[in-house]
Amino acid sequence: MRFSANVFEAHWHRVARRGVNVAQEIAKRPGAHRDRIRKIQVQTYKAARIRKALKTEPDPAIRESLRQDLAKSKRKRGKHVRALCREVARSVRSSRYRFTLANGPAIGGKPTFTLVGDAPEAFFVSKTVQATIARAFQIHPTSRKVAVDLVTSVLSDRMPKTIVRLDLQSFYESVPHQRLLELLRRRDGLPSFTVDIVADLLRQYAVLTSQAPREARGLPRGVGLSAYLAEAYLTQLDAQLLELFPYATQVRYVDDVFVSIPDADASISAWRRLASINRVVASLELRIGRDPHRLLCEHLDVDPARPTKFGFLGYEFEYSRLPLVVRLSANRFDKIVKRTELAVDAYLRSGSLGGRSAQVLLNRIKFLSSNTRLVNSKSFAFVGIYFSNHQLNDIGQLRDLDVRLQRVLDRIPSGQLRDRLSNCSVEKGFCERTFLRLSPAELKVTTSVWK
Repeated sequence: MRFSANVFEAHWHRVARRGVNVAQEIAKRPGAHRDRIRKIQVQTYKAARIRKALKTEPDPAIRESLRQDLAKSKRKRGKHVRALCREVARSVRSSRYRFTLANGPAIGGKPTFTLVGDAPEAFFVSKTVQATIARAFQIHPTSRKVAVDLVTSVLSDRMPKTIVRLDLQSFYESVPHQRLLELLRRRDGLPSFTVDIVADLLRQYAVLTSQAPREARGLPRGVGLSAYLAEAYLTQLDAQLLELFPYATQVRYVDDVFVSIPDADASISAWRRLASINRVVASLELRIGRDPHRLLCEHLDVDPARPTKFGFLGYEFEYSRLPLVVRLSANRFDKIVKRTELAVDAYLRSGSLGGRSAQVLLNRIKFLSSNTRLVNSKSFAFVGIYFSNHQLNDIGQLRDLDVRLQRVLDRIPSGQLRDRLSNCSVEKGFCERTFLRLSPAELKVTTSVWK
């Protein structure tokens, strides 16, 4: 995939279709082409105002005039986007373009990194390199929902099997640069200039993390390209596991791995299966994590003598003589309680226990106990207690969660507000799929306390 104006324009529209204001995101960072980006923003905001007016205007003649104005504004914006893409394409082609990597803030105790320099160039080149790698390696990452659905389906068939659940220890920090670059250079359909850009990015990462170039490991967290490099490297794991267990069901979500091997012979040790997988992982210069809560290797009979429990992607699965039981994992359960505590703490610290503060708290508790649509998504993506945990079938756990949340809410001094909050129920939000509607500004305020 070349660095051309047409390719850049396609990336722009692909990102915009996801509900992202691309011009606004680029404008947040320094770079050239400021006047062109400002013109795109002007037309974007103008189109938004016209759409808002169309929703409430009853007069047909005025509505038709507004539609014509909207079409004119969209044509002007498209013209400026195409001009920007041509300007950036010329800039990139006229120089030996390379990313500039810099340290970012630590998040969750782990360092992150960011791309600095001219924002439009970094945006378009990054998207093009990502798309090129995805096409060359046929990368189609499994969504969390699909991964959980597959695991649930496999465990529900009641056939004898060996299951292995593992994660890769410090995966992002462990990917060997030399092995990764060798993989990229061998790949058909991957242009040499793409590999050169990746090699330079990894060289900068090695410098920032004080590593010798030939022994350097790791991918820069916070840089979008890293996710594609990680998936490209793990295609080797997927292929080798498929070769090792041709009839197995493999589910991988980034570095969390679940393998189910059909096996009617319980005499074959499940740990021998794990040892085979461990050799594959070691051949890639990676290691399996040893956290007992994230590592399981066990043979499952049709009629097991004891239940088998394990966690995967925020769920706890319990396989026993009864139908499969799916619960929230302990971490996910505690996260909801913790978020409720943070919301109440922020309310009590606000100094104003009524008006806007009370409404913000109400929105936050409703957000945790119901469902909402991501307003910046044009793909109708839903999140919430049901849509983020749809395979859950232990409703009793939700009642326990409601009790825990009510204890936290009892700290609120206002009886009237407590009464309104008592109507918020996790169980009701899950079973009845209740919805909370928030504007983009309201959603930003609602979730800010948890960031």
